[in-house]
Amino acid sequence: ADNIYYRTGTYGDVNTAGTQWQLVSGKLKWISSGNNIVVGVNSADDIYYRDGITSANPMGTRWVRIGGKLSQIDTYQDKVWGANSAQYVYTMTVQSTVKYLYTLSRWVRNNEALNLKQVSVGKLGIWAIGLDDKIFYRHGDEWKLYAGRLKDISVGGTEIWGVNSADNIYKKTATGGWVNIPGKLKQVSVSELNRVWGVNSGDNIY
Repeated sequence: ADNIYYRTGTYGDVNTAGTQWQLVSGKLKWISSGNNIVVGVNSADDIYYRDGITSANPMGTRWVRIGGKLSQIDTYQDKVWGANSAQYVYTMTVQSTVKYLYTLSRWVRNNEALNLKQVSVGKLGIWAIGLDDKIFYRHGDEWKLYAGRLKDISVGGTEIWGVNSADNIYKKTATGGWVNIPGKLKQVSVSELNRVWGVNSGDNIY
């Protein structure tokens, strides 16, 4: 359980399903990839980033532990966001340096006690899911309630995807509401270029 895999041929958010899964050392329960950065958390809520990721070596070289504890994590551009086991949301700025090492500033906690279990960040902003599957989005320094209920959410370039407690799939654009997409998934992920991946209740990958 919690094995980590990289999909060969998908570096750079290209329009391909890749060719094969390659096992990466380590164990993580949650993982997120961005522009030359991959972050994740393990079963003890320890936080890691993958060092040495380049176009020539997209699998990187090693996992580096970051201070703090998070149960879920996401990254976009120079920001890392996550939620901890107490359902507080934290953010951190990442500054890339030579040799693709990273300087990370301290975690900053959002003090609104909204019981948020997941946060996703992308071009369309910062969105989050509460323990009761309520949907929130970040407006300035405040969380605003949004219509609908989802158990999982992912923010892409021009689309936001999510799944509800019945594994029904939904998509919204910047100007529209939630639209039901045929099929069933228990988790979904969309990239900045709107490449969508998902896993169903049988752990099949799409």
